[in-house]
Amino acid sequence: MDKLSRKKIKVSVISCLILILLAGLISAVPMLMSFEPSMDFGIAMFLIMLVITSFLLIVYYFYLVQDQPENRVLPTVGFSILFICYLICTVLMSRLNITCIPFLLCSLLMVSIMDKKQAVLGNATLAFLLLLAYIVNVKFSQAAFDMESVLTLLVNMCGGWMVVYLVNQQHNRIRIIGIAFAISIVVAVFSVLAGIISTTVVTNLLLKGAWSLAGSVGSILLFFLFLPIFEWVFKLNTNLQLMEYLSFDKELLKELAEKAPGTFNHSLEVGNLAERCAYAIGENVNLAKAAAYYHDVGKLQNPEFFAENQTDGYNPHDDLAFETSVSLITRHTEAGYKMLKEKAFPPEIVNVCREHHGTSKLQYFYVRAQNITEGTVDSESYSYQGPKPSTRISAIIMICDTVEAATRASGTRDEQALKALIEKLVKTKLDEGQFDDCDITMKELSTIVDTLVACTMGSQHTRIKYPERKK
Repeated sequence: MDKLSRKKIKVSVISCLILILLAGLISAVPMLMSFEPSMDFGIAMFLIMLVITSFLLIVYYFYLVQDQPENRVLPTVGFSILFICYLICTVLMSRLNITCIPFLLCSLLMVSIMDKKQAVLGNATLAFLLLLAYIVNVKFSQAAFDMESVLTLLVNMCGGWMVVYLVNQQHNRIRIIGIAFAISIVVAVFSVLAGIISTTVVTNLLLKGAWSLAGSVGSILLFFLFLPIFEWVFKLNTNLQLMEYLSFDKELLKELAEKAPGTFNHSLEVGNLAERCAYAIGENVNLAKAAAYYHDVGKLQNPEFFAENQTDGYNPHDDLAFETSVSLITRHTEAGYKMLKEKAFPPEIVNVCREHHGTSKLQYFYVRAQNITEGTVDSESYSYQGPKPSTRISAIIMICDTVEAATRASGTRDEQALKALIEKLVKTKLDEGQFDDCDITMKELSTIVDTLVACTMGSQHTRIKYPERKK
């Protein structure tokens, strides 16, 4: 067994022990809310709930680790959400009634921070934990088992799944509130229908619906309270936080617009292309756009050495050796990486700065060097140092960055010629192995090509020339 395997086993064992401790805490909560009839009975109930809860948490943990093995923060975020929602729901269930629990809070937080599949399983895990807590509570307080309460819990779980299905990370606050409130009304209606099992008194049923609606609305309010806390504590790049990075009031974007206006406008164009490509293949649209806006901030160190910022016709590279020019240009990826890292930008955006050129060659200087050199030119001396794109977002920015510059230089408006050019650019990156370290597929690359053709054709539309009025 190698060292890496032993380390993975050690991490898994430690994680399981931590989860068992968390399961013990979860199992103790409903007992603290109830009346204990006997010590022996209490220990037995605690052990039963501990075993079941430990199993649920461990299964959920390994699912999270397997789904996104590179994201070490994800399990901590997931279990933090689970425990907070469980604690709030258990307290309200014991002190008031099961109808008013803010069950939708878990789904809203998970679908905003995590993946939909993870949110579905987390929603089901919370429902099972609350069902166990309800059974323990009933046993401890020696109350009658109420089928209506179980149905109410199932209704809330289905409502949570509706939230996961309908809410996307791209939705703004108003859209989230609207969807969640609509689902709250649906949950309230079905809670009233579940209440018919125990009573047919209209006032009691209306009161039950009011409690259910209050719990769901409470979920929305608590969601907007807890989401910024999770963003701050775990340094998360949720949609609401990414919107802040897209604001032109951000210091770096204002500096880029002032000192390197050509690079700034190029970044905006790349952002528009990346946004459409990310949408086409199901990636995070706002993350792609934010990464595009900041991918060239390293050019702030020497903006005059980049063609898009040269407006007076003078090119300083004419007075420099090719190797010096290459060094000045390629260093902008590492400079941008360090700049964003110092300002505590999300790692998904920071890494794009260093990865968006991968190990590509600077063809302009490489070809010129070949033309004046009799021997062989070392291609590595004329290449970026990498690393290659590690995510689909980085791959999208690499493609959009190349396509935006190349199509602007070509000036072609013929759709077939434009498609041939974009396909050639993407194939070149593919043949160079630039996408070897990310999980982008050939189908997604084909979709990106089609999207870029449509976007570029749209941006190169013509305008009529307005006639001058005769005097």
